[in-house]
Amino acid sequence: MSIPIINLTKVTKHTDILLSGLFGLVYYLFWGYEGIGNDMIEIIPALKKMVHPELYPNDFYLNFTKTLLLHERSFILQFYHFIHGINPLHIFIVYCICLFFFILGLFRIFAFFIPSHTAVSFGLIIILFIAKYTSIGGNELFYSSPASAIFSKTLCIWALLFKLKRKNTWSYLLLIPATYFHVLVGFQFFLILVASEILTEFSISRIKEQLKLSIPFIVATIPYLFAIFISRKNPHGHGTSFLDLIEFRLGHHFIIQYNSVLNMTFYLILYFFCLYYWKQKSKLLYHFCIIQGAILLLYLVLVNIFRIEQGLQLQWLKTTIWIELLGVLGFCSLLYANFSNLIQQRTSQYIIAALLLAIPVSKQWKEKEDHFKLTEEIDLAKWSKSNTPIEATFVYPIDFTRFKSISERSSWIDYKTISHQKAYFIPWADRIDKIFQIGLSDRKNKVDLIKKAQMNYSKMNESTLDYLINNQSVDYIILPTRLELSAIVKPVFSTTSFTIYCKK
Repeated sequence: MSIPIINLTKVTKHTDILLSGLFGLVYYLFWGYEGIGNDMIEIIPALKKMVHPELYPNDFYLNFTKTLLLHERSFILQFYHFIHGINPLHIFIVYCICLFFFILGLFRIFAFFIPSHTAVSFGLIIILFIAKYTSIGGNELFYSSPASAIFSKTLCIWALLFKLKRKNTWSYLLLIPATYFHVLVGFQFFLILVASEILTEFSISRIKEQLKLSIPFIVATIPYLFAIFISRKNPHGHGTSFLDLIEFRLGHHFIIQYNSVLNMTFYLILYFFCLYYWKQKSKLLYHFCIIQGAILLLYLVLVNIFRIEQGLQLQWLKTTIWIELLGVLGFCSLLYANFSNLIQQRTSQYIIAALLLAIPVSKQWKEKEDHFKLTEEIDLAKWSKSNTPIEATFVYPIDFTRFKSISERSSWIDYKTISHQKAYFIPWADRIDKIFQIGLSDRKNKVDLIKKAQMNYSKMNESTLDYLINNQSVDYIILPTRLELSAIVKPVFSTTSFTIYCKK
């Protein structure tokens, strides 16, 4: 008796949906889910404060963002507040829905060019599980956390699908919420799509047509973008340029020289392959690559040669993810067209099935978080929530990204919390330097910033302790447990590796 297997040789809606769910499950099993830590440190405490305003009264990041009319995270916060995201299950459900539609959109874009779900599945495996390791700037199409970018990129995927199907109105309408979720992702994608459409068949009538189709997007997003712009605060007087501050904290995302030669070489090969392949197959996607590459070249000149801060605001290096997508799409389409007859259909289906089974198993060889340290961080946070006053202010290690969300206590500084404004970055950088002693020179010398910060923080001297406790009104400091006595602080709670200290 033969074992039934899903028919992957024909494109059907039912197969689409079933495989999207399967790939979503495999993605979750391999990458996991991060609902409170890492980048979510900008979201969860702010969301809790919306529901319980008495929380985090002295928090450095939240006290800055509350002075702004709007900021980059305003929409995602309102969205999570609307779905009662204070319950983590609600955010997780929305994340799973987004993941499903992201993969479904990818499937249908691939299926638009490749009439075999076996070949499509191969392409999706590359996009979801391999591309991260070769990307420029560590930028990804999707994340294991429910950050605002995943919603924006999912909408962009569907906007591209509708554009390929010539449903221009729907394509541009989807980019409205994409821009609200993540200003730059949505606006960049809109700019590339419109310019690509105009270049595909350049004429005055085509320009007028695209401008007409763009009216809803412009009307809906320009006031929002303007409100964010006018909400920016005047910077402090300081000699450090905004570009230097961004380079220190986010240089690996925004500045090309912090990428490996291998990744840059791979990207160039992929980009020129896209130009070669899509010139023959799709004028729209060919001009998409032309526009992305032209603006990227301008971005590199403005940022790397002339060091112009306004150029950095484009964050155009992040658009390289779309070239990765089109490169993998073209590669799989080319393979299918030339080699599909070399492997039996049933054999290729078994190969895909074996890969989907092997991917979650291979997780054990993937770089893992220190679960013992994570358990200690959670224990410290739970104790702090139960045993310290609500107005207490903490200083803790640079890699404690879950502590604030769980403890519901203010932070004197967080390395991960970022507001893309000079008025925020300058005092942020001063505080980071004070307790972690890392800066731009370390970034330029390609020092591991986190490891150096951990080492420096563990050696915090009495002078710094005195400054934090008596000058900055910090109530509690979490440090690696010390044997030597301090004249400034005393221990109040300890785990195996860390101790919470307060003023004597």
